Amino acid sequence: MHFATTLTAGKYVKLSEGEDTQTGLRLLTMDRGPNGFGFHMYTDKKREGGQYIKKVTKNSPADLAGMLLDDHVVGVDGVDIRLNTHHQVVEKVRSGTGKEKTILVIDPKSEEELLEKEGDIDPSKAIVMIPRTAPQGGTEETDGGGVGGG
Repeated sequence: MHFATTLTAGKYVKLSEGEDTQTGLRLLTMDRGPNGFGFHMYTDKKREGGQYIKKVTKNSPADLAGMLLDDHVVGVDGVDIRLNTHHQVVEKVRSGTGKEKTILVIDPKSEEELLEKEGDIDPSKAIVMIPRTAPQGGTEETDGGGVGGG
């Protein structure tokens, strides 16, 4: 299922190096790096399934885009993946010929508040994150590839 709304209406935010992280519903854009995107997911059966972030590699594309530990992965490239299996979500992230991916995420606290208030997630209300640039001389730590690794 595709989200019915476009993701261009959101507020744009760019974090500076060392700035606090942004929470809430966020649209992250990242280019696949030499070691993949730099994140690992898990299925949380206590939360009725869904894919959650269990690791974000420092200075990886995911880290620079604003991905956080325990974020719930809601969509990939405009497709709602909340009911997909772990394998299906990994394949969706790895698929495609281009390097760029858009991933819609939300932290658990914001998700709980949003669902209580509005009943569902509206991607048009996402904060569109502008990726930070990698620090000078800084390189991505390696961790075996993660999602999107080659």
